[in-house]
Amino acid sequence: MLSIMIAGTVYAFTAVTVTTTLTIGEPLAFVTATGTLTTLTCTGTGLTVSCTGNVSPGQSGTVVITIANSGSASILVTPSFTSSSPDLTITDPAPATILAAGTGVFTFNVAVSPSAVPAPATLTFSFAR
Repeated sequence: MLSIMIAGTVYAFTAVTVTTTLTIGEPLAFVTATGTLTTLTCTGTGLTVSCTGNVSPGQSGTVVITIANSGSASILVTPSFTSSSPDLTITDPAPATILAAGTGVFTFNVAVSPSAVPAPATLTFSFAR
């Protein structure tokens, strides 16, 4: 503590400290999944979503995923995918900037091999910033 005495009066100077914890949330979130490949049924919201659909050998079409940016700044989003099946050919859409408080639409082209063996296949679509 620092004290200063002036003509018999004592003044005390004490610092005031405020500590604040801020939780920074993820601004990107899933909105919808549609497309021409199959009708998708999706469950979940925000960051974790699971969708299901049925396809046949030789079928091709699109999976269209809409992502929202709830942040106050534009974000460059890079889409990617992984597949558990070599019988699926998928084309990534190009990275795109999603404006603040806006949405971005990402179209993945998907083709199922005509010789695909009937079995479940998992596609994981990811959106990185």
